[in-house]
Amino acid sequence: HTLVLPVLHQNTFQTSSKLIKNLELADFIDTFAPKVNGLENLLNTIPHTQLKQLITFGSIIARTGLPGEADYALANDILGRLVVQFQRNNPHCHCVNIDWSVWSGTGMGERLGRIDALMQQGITPLSPDQAIAVLQQLMGQTLPTSLVVVTGRFGNLPTLTLKQRELPLWRFLENPKVNYPGIELVVEAELSLMTDPYLKDHVYQGEYIFPAVMGLEAIAEVVMALTETTEIPQFEAVKFNRPIVVSADNPLTIRIAALAKENQQIEVVIRSQQTSFAVDHFRAICRRTSPTSPSSPPSPFPLLPSFSPSHLYGELLFHQGRFQRLQNYRHLKATECIAEIKTDTQTPWFSRYLPQDLTLGDAGARDAAIHALQACIPQATILPVGIEQLTIYQANDQVNHQVTAIEREHDGDRFIYDLWVTTESGTILEIWQGLTLQIIQQKPLESTWLPALLPPYLERHLRENIPLVNKSHLSLIFDQDGTVEPRIRSDRALTSLTVSKELINRRLDGKPDNINGQFVSVSHCQDLTLAIAANTPLACDLEIITPRNPELWEDLLGQEILALAQFLARETDENFDTIATRLWAAKECLKKVGAIPNAHLAFTQAIEQVIWFQSGIILEKQLTLAIATFPVTLHNFDSPLVIALLIAKVKSG
Repeated sequence: HTLVLPVLHQNTFQTSSKLIKNLELADFIDTFAPKVNGLENLLNTIPHTQLKQLITFGSIIARTGLPGEADYALANDILGRLVVQFQRNNPHCHCVNIDWSVWSGTGMGERLGRIDALMQQGITPLSPDQAIAVLQQLMGQTLPTSLVVVTGRFGNLPTLTLKQRELPLWRFLENPKVNYPGIELVVEAELSLMTDPYLKDHVYQGEYIFPAVMGLEAIAEVVMALTETTEIPQFEAVKFNRPIVVSADNPLTIRIAALAKENQQIEVVIRSQQTSFAVDHFRAICRRTSPTSPSSPPSPFPLLPSFSPSHLYGELLFHQGRFQRLQNYRHLKATECIAEIKTDTQTPWFSRYLPQDLTLGDAGARDAAIHALQACIPQATILPVGIEQLTIYQANDQVNHQVTAIEREHDGDRFIYDLWVTTESGTILEIWQGLTLQIIQQKPLESTWLPALLPPYLERHLRENIPLVNKSHLSLIFDQDGTVEPRIRSDRALTSLTVSKELINRRLDGKPDNINGQFVSVSHCQDLTLAIAANTPLACDLEIITPRNPELWEDLLGQEILALAQFLARETDENFDTIATRLWAAKECLKKVGAIPNAHLAFTQAIEQVIWFQSGIILEKQLTLAIATFPVTLHNFDSPLVIALLIAKVKSG
């Protein structure tokens, strides 16, 4: 049998406060009656052996005092002493005296209209839901003491202080504002180009952007200081809601606030002076629990010819200086990549008078793990907007890193990737689950392209417009090398695409045979070779856009397709020679898959700068031939090109 006796403090607060010099004995007797005498009467009535729980409601005023409430403070203090004495004499009973701070919506503070005044003093009321939840927890929990204070923020009270621990010497713990050890920590830090020189290396469209990875560092510093640990927390539900932009002329104050919750969770937000500290720019939930054993990255991909991404900076990536860490791509497709990242332990991140340690390790290498994905989505500029979960197993900046990334989902302008960051020897350093990237600016197709970035773009466009391709293995590669013959470029490109060690066999017309069960196709133009492989019939072609007179175009295209070119030139306002070159490249693709001469071509759709055509049935299978044509201008190439890609798909209907 359990009997709970909450002794409430209703109507025990004086309607008019009296200074201690004005208090009479009758005032003390009236104030003591409900709390002290009431508890004594109850305990004298109930057999102590039958009592399992004794819960009394006191007031924080017993600890802090309050001008004009000496009798009330004393009554609550004696109440707590009675509970302690009863616990000592009755160890079988679970006894707790809770000294509550002010509640919102009910209780004395609300009745006396003091909530607003208390909040202006830095005293935060408890909501009834919060208070009830704590009460339930205390009733079912073994405690080292019978006296408990349950309070919101209580400001700077000289009579009630908490033991303070000196905060670690870390960059973002610059100015503590609120510090309740183990419960809440709020700090501020002032950012400027002088104190934070890395901002000069993270400039987008002329604005100095506080990097997401530095936001993670700030969050980690506050969480580790709050929990008094050197263990890196696990990040969950990370949101980068709004960029933090630092002026070139004026410092900007950011505020990082961390609050401990249940289940070892800590909620953290970063706000800024820029939005009057009213908006959560960054938000995360951190856990103190030890991470589970890391899962290994996926099985090794077939490695495509590696290329140095140094020329991506400035062309595709806005990152400078400290953030230019990509060294090499060992594998690059629209939905996956493997990139090598250089670490740097020498370059300082902050001014010389600030702490230099980074609790999470090299921020530049971590940022490179994110912006390495930009090459998978070269048709647009992307920025991170969220992370489902980030687990950092160890920070090891003494060796270079490798990031393996796989696209999990794509919806409109949002892309979700999973990442594994490892050492070069394969030790797992970090796992990112559900890194969400948002397109913030599209790159027009008519821009000048790096050949190495075209395959991911072309592959992604095919995937988005031919459902079959999503289920098919599809790989493309460009090989630009004027020092070797086209056949050599062709062989090494096909070997890489198909992971084949066998000699490439070709038919009499030079077309390569299928390799390892995959359909393949190759096209050459000057020093450039395009190769494509998939598990469905396909073809590719490269043609330079060259002005020709109508008679020559008619000889190349035939009257029917020439008429289609003239129609499309009128409908799209595109240069006639470009339209005609598209159709010529499409015809060449049809020829490579064995279509009959002068096979019919029909216009199907135009998506931005990409025009799609379609042809009939092939090889007695219910397949239609979809042909996408792309006009592109390449770096280090004399003339604009048309790229044509033919993919066989199941015939509808």
